[in-house]
Amino acid sequence: MDQCRHTLEQHNWNIEAAVQDRLNEQEGVPSVFNPPPSRPLQVNTADHRIYSYVVSRPQPRALNDAKRELRFLLVYLHGDDHQDSDEFCRNTLCAPEVISLINTRMLFWACSTNKPEGYRVSQALRENTYPFLAMIMLKDRRMTVVGRLEGLIQPDDLINQLTFIMDANQTYLVSERLEREERNQTQVLRQQQDEAYLASLRADQEKERKKREERERKRLKEEEVQQQKLAEERRRQNLQEEKERKLECLPPEPSPDDPESVK
Repeated sequence: MDQCRHTLEQHNWNIEAAVQDRLNEQEGVPSVFNPPPSRPLQVNTADHRIYSYVVSRPQPRALNDAKRELRFLLVYLHGDDHQDSDEFCRNTLCAPEVISLINTRMLFWACSTNKPEGYRVSQALRENTYPFLAMIMLKDRRMTVVGRLEGLIQPDDLINQLTFIMDANQTYLVSERLEREERNQTQVLRQQQDEAYLASLRADQEKERKKREERERKRLKEEEVQQQKLAEERRRQNLQEEKERKLECLPPEPSPDDPESVK
């Protein structure tokens, strides 16, 4: 229990994230909360800039975020040994206009294929070459790859293709958003109806309780009256019996002409 509590506290009590992280650890994927030290990807450029591709959250978590928020998810798989990877990162992926598009219109997840998490995603997406980008979204109630970009590409072309993919599939997100709102409204309405039903049920139960109490009060009152009647009847009967017993004890009356009698 202490270990479970510690794991949940690490994940802010998010059960789904905690379970997924534990499963990743069993598969050999390092925990995002205790990441092992790794050497960042270094790009040999004139200004000696260093680019690091760090998994800020596991890929299943990113998928769940995109599904929950109804947003596009752009996945970038970095081939460390490919000849075009450094140029793509330096000139395309880090272009200000590309960064602005990614930050404003989608979620972004990136990882090297040399890392366990990146390798697992690579096995699922089956890319042919690098650099590799995949656009994923909720479509027909399942997370679906709706666009794949492979090979070196310039910033303007990347922006155009990403924009085209998003525009072509935006209706699915709008439709899903409307369905979700309708489901939420239906759920709220059902909840309100349930609350109204429960309130009506409690009111009916309260009325029935009061009726039972009133019937019980009347029954007790009637029993009390009946007991009083019986007690009065017994008192009269006892009095009559006492009179009869005393009457039997009286001697006979003297005759009217008895000189010892008085009237």
